[in-house]
Amino acid sequence: MLIEHLCGLISASLGQMYISANVKKVIQAINNHEDSSMNYTQFRTLKVNYHNIGLYEEEDKVYRAYMKYFTRKWYRLPLKLFQIFGSFGTRPSTIILAMLVTWGGYGLYFWLKLKDQLDPIATSIWDALYYSGITFLTIGYGDISPALEGSMQLRFVSVFEGFIGLFLMSYLTVAVVRKLLR
Repeated sequence: MLIEHLCGLISASLGQMYISANVKKVIQAINNHEDSSMNYTQFRTLKVNYHNIGLYEEEDKVYRAYMKYFTRKWYRLPLKLFQIFGSFGTRPSTIILAMLVTWGGYGLYFWLKLKDQLDPIATSIWDALYYSGITFLTIGYGDISPALEGSMQLRFVSVFEGFIGLFLMSYLTVAVVRKLLR
């Protein structure tokens, strides 16, 4: 590894490296290294070492840096979405925020564009948010549902919201369990 760029090689014990808290400079040194084929190994080594010595926040920083490095190309859009909505599963609070924004966004969309396609017709924003919530959480009580006639757009959008809700709930579960198992 690029020892001259490492911020503070403090001590070594049984093959473990203890690197100073300035993880940002270490990550920058790895990213600027000419031989990019070694970057995976360097990121992996840092991540494992931080995990082994119990510095889990630093481990998460290295993991996020590696994933950002890995997703720099345009065709890696799905991984970019993981980065935006939860920092690759390392920040549950970001995932919760994404869930709230999604729920509120769909509720607002249902209220502004599709309220007449609900059965019964949504008479307030709260009805639309309620329908959005039961769809997002895949509960589906049935008290508010798409109308039988002329609601294909609402049905399609509702299915998509249910899929996103299921995905984000699973993603949140993974992120929380990951934090708890440490």
